[in-house]
Amino acid sequence: MRWIKKSSPPNSLQEYNKAKNGKDIVHFGSVEEKVSKPVKEALLSEQDYLCAYCQQEIHIRNMKVEHHCEFSICNGSNGTKDRRLDYTNLLAVCNGKGNKETHCDTKKAELATEIANKRNSLKKELLPMDLNPTIQSHTKAIVYTSTGLIETNNETRQIEIEQILNLNCDTLKKLRNSRWNNIFFRANPKRKKKQPVKPNLDKVNRLLKLEIDRNSSFKGMYEFMLKKFT
Repeated sequence: MRWIKKSSPPNSLQEYNKAKNGKDIVHFGSVEEKVSKPVKEALLSEQDYLCAYCQQEIHIRNMKVEHHCEFSICNGSNGTKDRRLDYTNLLAVCNGKGNKETHCDTKKAELATEIANKRNSLKKELLPMDLNPTIQSHTKAIVYTSTGLIETNNETRQIEIEQILNLNCDTLKKLRNSRWNNIFFRANPKRKKKQPVKPNLDKVNRLLKLEIDRNSSFKGMYEFMLKKFT
């Protein structure tokens, strides 16, 4: 996960919100394409075409628009602020499907349904989620390990990482671990697998910068590694 600096909402969304004036707002997925497509393009651009949560590469064909504060919660009822079409509440995310497990928005939506139906032990108060990639202090506290784990020093947000977003599921953990190790293998191509690694940090840094410049999947992890090994 990495910090997302939100830009101004596209004109299409501003005009739509002005015309609706909070009335008869439908779910984003039902908004006409002339409104939704510019929003998707803007979200992708400000996120470097990476999922807001897991950091895998996404495109307009396979992305979803996520409400950080759920559509069913921040809808203007029960004293809540209506954020259903608030651009600062919208994020571009992946389809959230691993080999045998879900993650990101897909997992969060499943848990929200389970909690609403009292089929999950997570407290209802955990939604809306606190962890937010648009808050820089949250993303600065994120730590990656060579084993593929993603962690933070905040207990509540760690629970959200683990149980609400499932960012440490086997699929994502293995992918991050593989990308981490690959940097060191490329920096030391002639070493034997069982030999201890004495990394060439200059080459490691060059490889990390290349991955960051090309907006590779798991860019947030590469940025963390660059700080760690510089």
